[in-house]
Amino acid sequence: MILVGKENKKFQHDCQCCEFLGHKEGQFPSDLYICKEGDSFLIARYSDEPSDNVARSIEMMEMCGLQDDTDDLGRAYQLANVLGHLNK
Repeated sequence: MILVGKENKKFQHDCQCCEFLGHKEGQFPSDLYICKEGDSFLIARYSDEPSDNVARSIEMMEMCGLQDDTDDLGRAYQLANVLGHLNK
């Protein structure tokens, strides 16, 4: 289940260029972000520890056909698309 709305953010993330998309619950909860600084990319943050995250560029996801994946970044892509962040 993904919870949208800033009140659902669980982990600290200090990049001012990132926009919170939602929080994914489950065995490995994560906060999902889109960052539009430079080349846009997606982030899944797993704790308050700065290095505890994964990121992938949106361009690479689209080139490799990863936008429908069920991993955290695939879910972030789908959520960003639904919320209108990927309009070109």
